[in-house]
Amino acid sequence: MNNNLPRHDVICIDMKSFYASCEAVWRGLDPLTTKLVVVGDVNRNGSVVLAASPLMKTLYGIKTGSRLFEVRNICDTSIIIAQARMAHYLTTSKYITTIFERFVPLEAIHTYSVDESWLTLDGTDKLWGTPWEASRRIQKTIYDETGLIATIGIGDNKFLAKFVLDVYGKEQGIAEARYETVETLFHHLPIQDMWGVGPNLTRRLQNMNILTIGDLAHAQVKNMKNEFGIIGEQLWFQAWGIDKQPVFYSKHAPPPTAFGFFNDDLPNEGIKSVGRGVTLLRDYKEPTDILQVINDLTHEVCEILRRRHIEAKTIHLSITYSRHTALDGFSRQVSLTHARTNDPKDVYDQCMTLFYQFHHPRAIVRKVRVSVSGLAPEQLTLGIDRRKAQRQKLLQIMDKLNDKLGKGSIRTGSSYLSSSIAPTRVHKIGGHTK
Repeated sequence: MNNNLPRHDVICIDMKSFYASCEAVWRGLDPLTTKLVVVGDVNRNGSVVLAASPLMKTLYGIKTGSRLFEVRNICDTSIIIAQARMAHYLTTSKYITTIFERFVPLEAIHTYSVDESWLTLDGTDKLWGTPWEASRRIQKTIYDETGLIATIGIGDNKFLAKFVLDVYGKEQGIAEARYETVETLFHHLPIQDMWGVGPNLTRRLQNMNILTIGDLAHAQVKNMKNEFGIIGEQLWFQAWGIDKQPVFYSKHAPPPTAFGFFNDDLPNEGIKSVGRGVTLLRDYKEPTDILQVINDLTHEVCEILRRRHIEAKTIHLSITYSRHTALDGFSRQVSLTHARTNDPKDVYDQCMTLFYQFHHPRAIVRKVRVSVSGLAPEQLTLGIDRRKAQRQKLLQIMDKLNDKLGKGSIRTGSSYLSSSIAPTRVHKIGGHTK
């Protein structure tokens, strides 16, 4: 093993069945022995399960992404169906982050999602002991103060910590992977078990006769780069447990957090992209209906940009088809040739072009996501483009009125169409009930 590889003590912390565990604890129940699911909308039979307690997964195979009707079809009256309460989960998640701050400085914390974070423990051994001892202390503190269970992966870098958490830590409680143990721990696993390798990438790798992580590790890195570009090279390095992501951040430019888009006080520097997505509660077949959903998401994304006074260069559209459609959907992006924008019309026009270029006209759509990247500070239009300046002013007025009268008080006319998702998302956080 190359001794020049960067070595750190990084831990990845996952809150076990976070939303479901929160609901169980708030009801005075044990998260591990309670049969409970959290759904986006208890009044819609097709609503998505956002979280399921461990017992629901073990007994009935109900997990994130299952549908409410699947739960209701189970003959078990002890199952608790809970309405999602996103604001409460976010408050709990923020509190857990304050616990992390007792163990490491802010620049050593990277909040990956509402229920998952990386902490870099370098230099804390005199305070908290070995990474294992520190991990146990953190687990105990979280449990004592919230009643929630954390599982932890330990590694030389963020990738190894996350990977060993997913493969071993979530069952064992704590698991560790170092460069020297990568081959033993991971190379026998099927390629689809590798973090970041989804169904489409799995098929492409399998077509190259790369069936296991070991096969990937022993492939020619040149061939991987030729086939997949920089992603192929990155996958090859990760098959050997190598990850050169920074493990510390500037206090003034922290990484993006799960809370960044709900807190206007957080800095923009660490935010690399802004996105919004939705899992639809019914089949969307008509292009006009699908485009309306895209339009609604575009307005949400651009409102975030405007509130943060930033603009985007690259627009990304992702469409997932129903499992009853023998197609995979698509994920494509395009970069603006002119200046950056936070105007929903500009973003929607690009999304519409991508949609008509890549969408199969007879496919059934169940998920839509719009995101933007290539972010930079907002540039005011000073008379160069009068029409654009007028639109900027109008959008600013809409934002101010919504701040004063309540979110969604002022909406575009198209948001009143039956295909629009805007009315159901007005009082939600990240697309889910507060």
